[in-house]
Amino acid sequence: MPLTLAPVASSVRVGRRWVLDQAATAGVQQPAMPTIELLTSEVLTNAIVHGSQGHPVVLHTCLNDDLFGVAVTDQSPDQPRRLQPAPTAGGGRGVLLVDLLATDWGCQALDPSGKSVWFLLSVRT
Repeated sequence: MPLTLAPVASSVRVGRRWVLDQAATAGVQQPAMPTIELLTSEVLTNAIVHGSQGHPVVLHTCLNDDLFGVAVTDQSPDQPRRLQPAPTAGGGRGVLLVDLLATDWGCQALDPSGKSVWFLLSVRT
């Protein structure tokens, strides 16, 4: 069952906690949890800040074999972008982190509008 979140900053904390609960219920072991938490934080923050356009975002999880997946759906058709932030910049590294740490990730355009940004992480349950 997906989780619908309001487009506010506090929803990131709520979403992270929900995803970690879903992962634990699915049998994901502790070594994968910090990475799941970080990547969830990044994709969810991007959806709320850049994609929600004032509308709720929807969070999904799944476990297939040894891959735990998280997807965030928002209302913006804009694809995530890899930025090259200055070393002192306070943000702009989310997609770079997802690209570096996820087993796989991507973005699927939704009709009539919006997108779903997802990542998979090998968790070897």
